[in-house]
Amino acid sequence: MKRPIFIGLITALIVIHAAIIGAAIYAIAYVTFHDSRQDLPLSNFVPNPSNPGASDYAFEGLRDATGTLCGPGKINCSEAYRGERLTLLRFDSKNKAQNYAVSLGEDGHQSDWIVADFSRAPLSDFDRLMVRQSLDGTWSTSPD
Repeated sequence: MKRPIFIGLITALIVIHAAIIGAAIYAIAYVTFHDSRQDLPLSNFVPNPSNPGASDYAFEGLRDATGTLCGPGKINCSEAYRGERLTLLRFDSKNKAQNYAVSLGEDGHQSDWIVADFSRAPLSDFDRLMVRQSLDGTWSTSPD
């Protein structure tokens, strides 16, 4: 084998191995540090026949309102659902969710990346409790 070809093959093998090792490190870091719960779609809370757990009164009529509520010059959320009684917003960080919930005062409840905005219509204390428990219960089966 000629020397330049041999050096080229060795270089190619080193580059391939480095790429494989880099991809493996990225995958391990992603699985270790990325919490998939933050990607939970708000559509999981919309009542429908295949999702009977979300049938509480406050959740009825939720519709995707991401384009209307989230984005530049709007709320800094990544997803939003709005109904007659409730607005749910998902944020890309717990800190952003907390800041928005605090801005709502008593009309806001943060559950990790999700904020329930109760300002649309008066809900009873019981209905607000049901919303809080539904949201907070979502995280209870995952280790944290």
